[in-house]
Amino acid sequence: MHVLNPIQPFSLSPTVGLCAGSTTLTISGTNFIATERLSCRFGERFVSPARLINSTHIECVTPRQQGPGLVPVEVMVDNNPVTTDSRLYFEYLDVTVASFVPSSGSIKGGTALTINFIQDDVDVVTHCRLGESIVE
Repeated sequence: MHVLNPIQPFSLSPTVGLCAGSTTLTISGTNFIATERLSCRFGERFVSPARLINSTHIECVTPRQQGPGLVPVEVMVDNNPVTTDSRLYFEYLDVTVASFVPSSGSIKGGTALTINFIQDDVDVVTHCRLGESIVE
């Protein structure tokens, strides 16, 4: 008989992202194992498959959220939450573009774009989708 040590998640990064979802989270902890049934639950409803990086890190992608707010994140194995002393939270932000300059550029690309947001603290935006292209 082989006894497994309990999985202990203790932190996640980043801790904030957009309501649109698709933020890749890295959850750090101990004793993560390879199983097809490893997942992350966001709040009470949304479950996202997890990808094992190694025994101390997994990745999950945040689902879309209806509005801004703090959501608990739990690591799940076989649809059961892993009990831990550390509570993990992810904050969803609703970001609105106020303006951008310039309004056009070369079809070849390479035009620098300045984006202004309605919100003051928007350090979480790391890329933008322009048509079918994602730029950083």
